[in-house]
Amino acid sequence: AEVAGMPADPNALPNLRPDITGSGVDIKSVRSHGPGLTNYAGTVPVFVGANDLTTIPPAYLPYYTTSQGTSFSCPQVSGVVALMLEANPQLTPDDVVTLLRQTATPMPYEQKVVGAGYVDAHNAVRAAMGLAQVAHPANLFPPPVNGGPQVIDPAGDQLGTDAQDILSAEYKYDAATNQIVFTINLKDLSTTTPNMHWIQEANFKDPNNAAAPTVLLYVTTAIDDPTGTTFSYGTITNTNGVNVQNDLGAADSGQIVGNQIIVRLDANKVNAAVGYNVIGTTATGTQVIAQVVIGVLGAGLLFPADAATGSDFVIQP
Repeated sequence: AEVAGMPADPNALPNLRPDITGSGVDIKSVRSHGPGLTNYAGTVPVFVGANDLTTIPPAYLPYYTTSQGTSFSCPQVSGVVALMLEANPQLTPDDVVTLLRQTATPMPYEQKVVGAGYVDAHNAVRAAMGLAQVAHPANLFPPPVNGGPQVIDPAGDQLGTDAQDILSAEYKYDAATNQIVFTINLKDLSTTTPNMHWIQEANFKDPNNAAAPTVLLYVTTAIDDPTGTTFSYGTITNTNGVNVQNDLGAADSGQIVGNQIIVRLDANKVNAAVGYNVIGTTATGTQVIAQVVIGVLGAGLLFPADAATGSDFVIQP
């Protein structure tokens, strides 16, 4: 519900969430014409691979560069607001936020994560002028095609090596074996190092019990020293305002094949973990995280090198 002064009802859960989502990843930004430094090596030493030579055609160098972050997202949304106010100087702050939310492009993720959706500059300005909305020229968030991956992520946006560069991830139910199959596609798994972790997760909530908690189920592939490669699973549940992690043991199987990580987990184990029969239901909040150690091996910080979210997973053959 929208209330004056605050687009979200402060008494309704979730109490805190974004209004809209703005662009801010893999931004190609124009330079002033003339000499300048080209980001040939990435932001050393971490963003190796995310550089101008790998993401921008040579003909456009050195007049464009690659970057990302809130420092790009914030001014872009501010620019949209400036255009709205130019079109209609009578808009109040409440009007601006409401129109941005009403015209945002829906995204296949939870509202507490993305708000009303992806900012739509064209329709936001049209709404400020009192004009009707127009259709989007392209579907920015197409659903998985023919059972394709729920998660798709641009290449070269990782911190660290290509082994942490997530390209896509897929969730499938294998009725023949009664297993849920978790698959991550990475850019290059030919070289890995100890203490690399990859996590694939989704949220489960019993659709027949409104009071049931949301349970995050995860599967983890870990390359640790000295245990080697392991495949495990567990849950995270919010209990009395605290996220409680419960490691449940080894997955049924796991393997690294080429640049893919494939983990299988018996559906009965999933049912037991989340508290209901998941077959025929929908899991939300799909996400993949690649982690890498920053600092001394064994005593450093396990840091998210890359992360990507995706569309819902319908658990059916």
